[in-house]
Amino acid sequence: MKEDTVTFLRRHFGEDASIEPLLFGGWRITTRTGGEVVFTGEEFKNFIGGADVYRGMVSAGKERWGTIAVHGHAHHIMTALAHGEEQDAIVQPTIENESAGCLKAFVVMLLYGVSVWIASRYMESPADWVVGAVATGGLWLLINPAWEAAVTRAARQRGQQYVDAFPKVHAPSERMTRYEDARRKGLL
Repeated sequence: MKEDTVTFLRRHFGEDASIEPLLFGGWRITTRTGGEVVFTGEEFKNFIGGADVYRGMVSAGKERWGTIAVHGHAHHIMTALAHGEEQDAIVQPTIENESAGCLKAFVVMLLYGVSVWIASRYMESPADWVVGAVATGGLWLLINPAWEAAVTRAARQRGQQYVDAFPKVHAPSERMTRYEDARRKGLL
């Protein structure tokens, strides 16, 4: 970031927000209404609060990253979508498969078992497990990037259901124009 992070966060969460540096990096932002969120520099996490916290997270995320990836509970995703729609920000919900981590561990164990078995068949030494570990690590370095890309793609596809179900609202400028038109016509 070119500007000071505290200045950046104050611009999005308000001048009255309390911003404290954390011991191991990051900042704790506490809003005037008591909402709280932690900004690590790469993501917002541990959020507690309402509209002021979401409004600040979405506006800061829009400026910092352009597209905001959101994951978590359905109400969190829908609230982030609503604030993104209000601020004309692109919010990309991702729904991660909880079993993906178990499947990943299973694949690593399977690769290790096959590697040890092959090493024990051809090497006949007590260090077969070391060769198996090295072979598993090498195979995993080849497989992991494609695995992560597939998991991310699937999470975004599952998250698209929220975007498709979310009703589109009028942009703030359209609402203001309608309000001003009504006021000019003497209806308000």
